Amino acid sequence: MNDLSKTNQEFNTQLNTNFVPNLTSTALNSNLLSTSHSSIVFIDSGVIDYQSLVERIYPETEVHILSPDQNATAQITEILMGREGISSLHIISHGDVGGLQLGKDWLNVSNLNNYANQIQAWKNALTNDADILLYGCNVGAGTTGQAFVNLMSQLTGADIAASDNLTGNTVLGGDWDLEVKTGTIESVIALTTEAIQTYSSTLNLSFAAPINLTAGTAPWALSIGDINGDGEQDLAVANYISNNVSVLLGNGDGTFANPINFTAGDGPSGVSIGDINGDRQQDLVVTNFNGNNVSVLLGNGNATFAPPTNFVVASGSMDTARVEIGDINGDGKQDLAIVNYISSKILVLLGNGDGTFATPTEFTAQDAPAAVSIGDINGDGKQDLAVANYGYYGDTSVPNSNNISVLLSNGNGTFAAPVNFTAGNGPEGISIGDINGDGKQDLAVANYKSNNISVLLGNGNGTFNTPINFITGNGPTGVQIGDINGDGKQDLVVTNYDSNTISVLLNNQPQAPKNITLSSTAILENQVGVIVGVIKVSDIDSRFTDITITVDNPNFEVVKGNSSFFLKVKDAKSFDFEDINGNSFNIQITAKDETNLEKVQNFSINILDVNEAPTNITLSANTVKEDIPGQIIGNLIVTDPDANNSFTFVVDDNRFEVIANQLQLKADASLDYETNSFVNIRITAIDQDNLKIQKTLKIKVLEINDQPIDIILSKNEVTENSPGEIIASVILEDVDSDIFTLNVDDKRFEVIQQSGTFVLKLKVGKTVDFKTEETIPIILTATDDRGGIFSKMFTLKVNDINDINKPPIQRRKHDFDGDGKADILWRDQITGENAIWRINDFQLRDAAFITPVPDPNWKIVTTGDFNGDGKADILWRNYLSGENAIWMMDGFEPLSAESRQFITRVEDINWKIITAADFNGDSKSDILWRNSNTGENAVWLMNGFQLDGQFLEYRIIDTNWVMVDAGDFDADGKADIVWRNSKTGENAIWLMNGSQLKDAKFLPKTDLNWKMEKVGDLNGDTKDDIVWRNYKTGEMAVWFVDVNQLDSFNNYSVRGEFIAIKNSNQVFLEDTNWKLEAITDYNGDAKYDLIWRNYINGKTAIWWMDSHQIVNFGYITQSQAILNIKTNWEITF
Repeated sequence: MNDLSKTNQEFNTQLNTNFVPNLTSTALNSNLLSTSHSSIVFIDSGVIDYQSLVERIYPETEVHILSPDQNATAQITEILMGREGISSLHIISHGDVGGLQLGKDWLNVSNLNNYANQIQAWKNALTNDADILLYGCNVGAGTTGQAFVNLMSQLTGADIAASDNLTGNTVLGGDWDLEVKTGTIESVIALTTEAIQTYSSTLNLSFAAPINLTAGTAPWALSIGDINGDGEQDLAVANYISNNVSVLLGNGDGTFANPINFTAGDGPSGVSIGDINGDRQQDLVVTNFNGNNVSVLLGNGNATFAPPTNFVVASGSMDTARVEIGDINGDGKQDLAIVNYISSKILVLLGNGDGTFATPTEFTAQDAPAAVSIGDINGDGKQDLAVANYGYYGDTSVPNSNNISVLLSNGNGTFAAPVNFTAGNGPEGISIGDINGDGKQDLAVANYKSNNISVLLGNGNGTFNTPINFITGNGPTGVQIGDINGDGKQDLVVTNYDSNTISVLLNNQPQAPKNITLSSTAILENQVGVIVGVIKVSDIDSRFTDITITVDNPNFEVVKGNSSFFLKVKDAKSFDFEDINGNSFNIQITAKDETNLEKVQNFSINILDVNEAPTNITLSANTVKEDIPGQIIGNLIVTDPDANNSFTFVVDDNRFEVIANQLQLKADASLDYETNSFVNIRITAIDQDNLKIQKTLKIKVLEINDQPIDIILSKNEVTENSPGEIIASVILEDVDSDIFTLNVDDKRFEVIQQSGTFVLKLKVGKTVDFKTEETIPIILTATDDRGGIFSKMFTLKVNDINDINKPPIQRRKHDFDGDGKADILWRDQITGENAIWRINDFQLRDAAFITPVPDPNWKIVTTGDFNGDGKADILWRNYLSGENAIWMMDGFEPLSAESRQFITRVEDINWKIITAADFNGDSKSDILWRNSNTGENAVWLMNGFQLDGQFLEYRIIDTNWVMVDAGDFDADGKADIVWRNSKTGENAIWLMNGSQLKDAKFLPKTDLNWKMEKVGDLNGDTKDDIVWRNYKTGEMAVWFVDVNQLDSFNNYSVRGEFIAIKNSNQVFLEDTNWKLEAITDYNGDAKYDLIWRNYINGKTAIWWMDSHQIVNFGYITQSQAILNIKTNWEITF
């Protein structure tokens, strides 16, 4: 349960856990008890709801309930007499620093020696290593508490444990831990978990231990008030035997000066303080029991009084018992309420305001009323009466009321019928006041016969909770509620007739904050981080520094200054009046003190509207047809932070006007498209407070559209094998001078704008071939921006060129069907099966097995276009026999029956085929060799299956130099060779011209963790680039080589870029099971992409590249399922 949902009763229970229930049972033994248990529990019957604890003690535990009418230490001693073998003794009672309240007495540091003999006798019942666990609030706190624990250990020889904080319910700030110990505590708490979790109170005291004072002899009653006008509460005590009234002037801290005695009547039995004559000085009214009259002592304001004036209230025998001063009928004058003990009457004497009173009015209570108190019990603003009915003294022949009566006031000096409540035995004193600080009036009753004080916490409606009893001195006859030490809490002062003392009980219960105020609850809109107001908290027992204030709304915060709290809007936050529903916020402010008691209060923060200038003007439509006067163009829409503003409009062009927020041409005005295709007008919107916005709006003038009338090409010739060639300028004729888009039906071509002119060109990576088509028909379509369309057919002549002297077409690496997109060639090294996949984006478009080669000595070395048909062929080498072969392919099938042939045999298996590439620019792949033993190198210039030439020059004997790959680095249409030294990390390029070395330079040297993976054109500039992978860090990089420029070391210039790896692709770098198989163009954009294969999970993936950027990524899938291929299948290129 949180503090916000506490009922009043629960809150009262928390504040009054010191009151000891007035139990009637004195039995010490019950069916809970045994004489053989090693664990024994004593529970003081003054503990709130002690029954719930008894019900939830672990079985096999002996339980005793201590009677409130006997000395509890003696009770414990008696029970332990003759016992032995007890290893765990638990005492549960109310506590305070250095002591326990047991039964009707305190056991503490001050009086422990008085009980030393009894407590030492406990040792006989205890084992040598016994534990005594003291469950009471704050018993072990501070040096006093530690001293008490140490003395108990010395007397009993046991290990002692006690608490240094609240014991009990956790919501109320308690726990069941015993923090202060002597020796080693082996025992655990005897209460079950359910008992700990469900107990609803704590074992602390709301009042400090009584402080006893003396006045006269047999003090019977008292009153609290400021007799000398110094702002401190004083006491007036009626002393029955010494036959006087004692005045004890208060010091403001709960202590008092020595009594000053005044004479009243015979046998003073009651006294009340109040200003009965309206002179602003406090007077005394005293009832004289023996004299059966009332004495009035008018005050001088300095703690002295005029001689008493006596008057008789009721004739007969000794009758006049107690008196109370208060404004009973609400006329601003002090009245008297007097109880007549013998006649069982309540007399009300309405005051005249001058110290005299009207004839008494009688009311009936119960038998033998002994005391009366005046206060607003039910919260209706009227003064009610509470009466203590003692019952007939010693006369058993008549009914004995022994209760208290509440008479609710009608506000005119009369009362409703009494409602009776039970307190203790022999109630003789009563007082009304707010003891627990909940704003509701409670009762304190002095019970003479039961020798205790009962507190009945009020519900605010004239009813009360069950009385809670506690002990003061002997024979309490009078009680008063008041703040005698000025701390804002209501204390108790009791007259103890038999012990001849006055007990002062100071209220030390923490109280929750009483009230929260906010100096302002309104702020202007759009103010950032503004302070709303000052928060003030009323708390009678907490300092400013001990208060914590929070607000539940996340838009606000509470700032603590040096002496004030401020509610403010959070920094960078503001509110717009128009955006706030209801133009206000409902917030809840919580003030919490150092004991976690809190006050919650709701506030409504109003957002005040401030007129703001409009911020924008828009037009619902912005076109007008030419040559038509008076047209409505559209609605003017004004954006304004303020709602419901009205606007006037001013237009700077006199051809236009605004009527009912509509912009329109005047009746005699029109626009001409040929003069101006658009008009700019400036409009000003002005709100009712003359705040304005000005905006220039563009009005488009419409004409009747004419479609284009002709398309003209500047020439109609295209050169074969020239990807990206600009063919001709495209000229459009149109009378409207519209904006056009141009499309061509042949997807090899495109129309682009270049320097403001349309040009027809071949797409990058697309070529035409004179051998297959000498002319090409195309259709150009022009579409203007208003939907006009014109199409025209052209015939392009294909110009034949000398293929030997012209750089080859875009190399079609691994493209078996000539569609411009690479395919995937597979080989199963175990079964000898072979297959080709054709890919569309990341989807497997189709696949087919090709002729198997079961002999595992045959390896697919690479692919290349050996016959220049634009389709990849397969190059084989047998590493056992030295045989070599080429399969000329057309998609999945051989080109013809003769398309599979052996080529020249090389028996020395130290000769390795490095790759196939076009070294002489004839658009046919050649074969690059290196002998790993001798360092010799060779290029076979191929023409289909025929070897046209080779060279064996430029031997590199150092076999640490490895040929990595071949690629065209100078864009001359001829392959060059890339080298890497596997020992030193050096790198180099040989620029080739067919079979001749044209130039050679080093590249930058690299860390050996970097591996040169593949070569290919990643940025589409027709020059190949180098892809690197660092097998230590997982980084990837690309070198863009410029062989036409040298660096400071006379090397070819290199621009290196790390590949921008996306998060989803990071796994390929971190997991070395992913192998980069090849780089080639998989999406037909003339930029090489990367294909990966994982030989653990069988997955295959492609990165689409644009320079060093990954533009797309995906696993190869079929029907949206990722394909997992057995790892004995290898991708071969």
